[in-house]
Amino acid sequence: MRGKLSKVLEYSIWFVVILVLFPSQSAYAQEPPAEKECIAFAYTYSENHYFLIKENSSIFGQNVFIEHNCESIEVMLNGSFYAAADNNFNFKIDAGVQNLTIMGENQTWYFHNVSIYPDRLNWEYDFNQLKNVDSKFIDITIANTQINWAVAMSITIVWVLSTYVYWSLISSYVDKNFIEEVIQ
Repeated sequence: MRGKLSKVLEYSIWFVVILVLFPSQSAYAQEPPAEKECIAFAYTYSENHYFLIKENSSIFGQNVFIEHNCESIEVMLNGSFYAAADNNFNFKIDAGVQNLTIMGENQTWYFHNVSIYPDRLNWEYDFNQLKNVDSKFIDITIANTQINWAVAMSITIVWVLSTYVYWSLISSYVDKNFIEEVIQ
């Protein structure tokens, strides 16, 4: 029995040695970690809304924020150099359709036809301003009455002018072709 116990103990020791040594040896045998990949992204925000810039997108906000893990980043705007930095940075961009290019170490990101709108969501701002303004709006019945009068007057003016033009043409034709007999 003692022989069987010593064999089980021997196998257990070898099992533990194998479990301990093989994983640690494989950790030493690995290649050094690869260099980190350069990653960058650009975004804007307006109030509590954030807009990630991508190709053919519409964004609100004219302050562009660039975050990256690269050594340095260059930004080209419509084909011209615009900004560069080693750390995360932001810059102001004009509203309209822009072409943005971000160049990192070995990476380039192209963002063509990016529609940039002003810094706030206009409809919400205008709506809030209208609610806060103490202004008088025209009554809908008065507006409809003015529209009806404008239509009636336009019809009258067009009828008078067209009748006058036709009357002048007819009168000219009759005067030209009028034959008068003279008796002595």
